[in-house]
Amino acid sequence: NSRKTRSSSGFRQFFPVYNGRMLDGNLNPFNPFAGLEAFGPGFGFGQPVLPTYELLDPVFESDVERYNAFVGMEGDIGATSWYYDAHVGFGRSSGKYRSQQFLDDRVNASLNGVIRDPVSGAIVCAPSVLAQFPDCVAANLFTEDGLLRGRLPADVLAFLRRDTEGTTTYEGLTFSGFVGGELMRLPAGAVNAIIGAEFREESINDVPDIEAQNNNFWGFSTSGITKGRDQVTEVFTELEFPLLAGRRFAEELSLTGAFRWTDYDSYGSDTTYKLGLVYAVTPEILLRSTFGTSFRPPALFEQFLGSFTGFASNLLDPCINYGSRSQPGDPLYDNCQAEGLEETFTNPSSILVTTSGAAGLNAETSEAFTIGLALTPDWANFSVAVDFFDITVKDTIASPSAGGFLSQCYNSVNFSSAFCSRIGPRNELGRLTFVDNSFLNIGRQQTRGFDFATVYERQLPAGLLSFDGNATYIDKQNSEIFGIVSNFEGRWAFPRWSAQTQTRYDWKDWRLAWSMNYIGKSKEQKFFDPGTTNQNRQNRTPNVVYHTVSARYTAASWQAILTVRNLFDKAPPAVGSNQGSQTANRIANTLPGAGYDLFGRTFVLQVSYGF
Repeated sequence: NSRKTRSSSGFRQFFPVYNGRMLDGNLNPFNPFAGLEAFGPGFGFGQPVLPTYELLDPVFESDVERYNAFVGMEGDIGATSWYYDAHVGFGRSSGKYRSQQFLDDRVNASLNGVIRDPVSGAIVCAPSVLAQFPDCVAANLFTEDGLLRGRLPADVLAFLRRDTEGTTTYEGLTFSGFVGGELMRLPAGAVNAIIGAEFREESINDVPDIEAQNNNFWGFSTSGITKGRDQVTEVFTELEFPLLAGRRFAEELSLTGAFRWTDYDSYGSDTTYKLGLVYAVTPEILLRSTFGTSFRPPALFEQFLGSFTGFASNLLDPCINYGSRSQPGDPLYDNCQAEGLEETFTNPSSILVTTSGAAGLNAETSEAFTIGLALTPDWANFSVAVDFFDITVKDTIASPSAGGFLSQCYNSVNFSSAFCSRIGPRNELGRLTFVDNSFLNIGRQQTRGFDFATVYERQLPAGLLSFDGNATYIDKQNSEIFGIVSNFEGRWAFPRWSAQTQTRYDWKDWRLAWSMNYIGKSKEQKFFDPGTTNQNRQNRTPNVVYHTVSARYTAASWQAILTVRNLFDKAPPAVGSNQGSQTANRIANTLPGAGYDLFGRTFVLQVSYGF
């Protein structure tokens, strides 16, 4: 497979900072705010904001070439009931990614590494800067062309920007095989077994552009080299025991079990297992239950990711205007004041966020329990099923959000939260220097609830009518991070109820379908303005139902499907600005990623032809 992709990231803004004075001590004439240093720290700097319409190419390019090769054999073992299956596979993916970037050291040299030429009086790069950058050009960004139209002279752009390229290579080798067959016979049937083993070797080598490795992109994410290799050896077995069959009130009673031993070079070994019980009281009544464990060691990316830098919004700083949002005695107020910040503090700078792989991570482990009932009455053309599930994941590996770190830290008494260890000190202007967002084990997550399913079919004189429905009720959804438990059930992106249905009518070569997607109501924690008792943020989302209709025609060698999604053009629910959430990100007063349709009514035509 070979794929070439060109995608636009949209236009950015270019807003570097001029110092008040040049290297020779004179005021910088390109900075209209130079000379205001006497008013105190933070004055005298100039920060133009330029659109990048004609400054940077917004297109990101990536070329990926991938191949996989597998060879295997399967067959019977002699005249017995036993059989085998074995294969070996190798895959390799190689990619290149390219983008155009401003280089931070060149931007700083062009703006702040300048002097006034003693002969011509022009503003030029200082000799010490020219020794490092012979092509340095002093840049004046406070111009009409720059500020209004995003245009700069060609020699300035040639110095400030570069085309950058990185490469990523991933390789994987797999040996796998198993044998299966009948171990013995019991009165209720045969005891079947599978015994197998697998060996995998994986490697990753991501080499960003050298300027990214040196953290030298201006206003854009950078990363170091990510390189690592791991080997995995696994041995597994599965067994099925028929205990009863064909008895009164015991049409079937069977027990299944699975066991797996896994050993990772990078982590160590562990065992997992699963038990399942199926009890058919009658052909119409079925009881079932499972209990199982899982084990996932840290992935290559989570262990070996080179230091990656990005930026979070300055608005995530909890101390911005903290005097209007808290009062003395509140942890937020006391913590911000303890750092010497005024009640009306503002932070115009984005917050640097660093992320890297981590050694010593614990493996994710989980326990999952289910129990359910299925009814298939022989006097009707429908079946229903109800299943209870309880899933707990421990030592979840994640990279939590910078905003979450900051909020938890500054809202803890005397910076007592463990999150505070991930936040760097403030600089002389009171601005946050960085947040360490590297991978870590964040504790425990639990999901508990019920699944409901029903199927109905009826043969009509002119066709087949069928209906499928599924619904989920979340009773508990929580996350424990550093000992702090947060309950998410019923909050944004975790409605207690959700459901999907589809009704179909098949007639000759046609199928008509009507689908509904139901997303239950949700609400966030209340948000109050300090000193008031009135909630002034829209923190609730209503029940939402989306309708989709489709028509499919199938001929001997071709097929066509016409679909209308979001038939009634329903807009996503709106939520209030400045309303915080741990469960969903608010963008433009709505919740992307929470299941809501963001595109409105959409028409899709699909045509396929077989030959």
